[in-house]
Amino acid sequence: MLWITNQLSIKSASAALIAEITAVDEVTEIDFDSKHKITEPVKEPEDNLKNPPSSSKNSKYGQLTYGIEAISVPEVWSQGYYGQGIVVVIIDM
Repeated sequence: MLWITNQLSIKSASAALIAEITAVDEVTEIDFDSKHKITEPVKEPEDNLKNPPSSSKNSKYGQLTYGIEAISVPEVWSQGYYGQGIVVVIIDM
């Protein structure tokens, strides 16, 4: 039970259990989780890793990449690290 919202999460429920829960006067709603298809990440061409984006005013990204130098990314790139094999996932609900 989740304290703040007073919810239950049941991994697997029979029709009889769902009917029993529905019969409780305090139960106002029952929602079923959706199944989501997981897709493979799109692979970047290797050329993109050899030519990292620039944060100069003349780059195709303009000044939108100013943070790259603020966190010393060029120094990391100069050591040969470009983030290959790293996956970052954010689920915001």
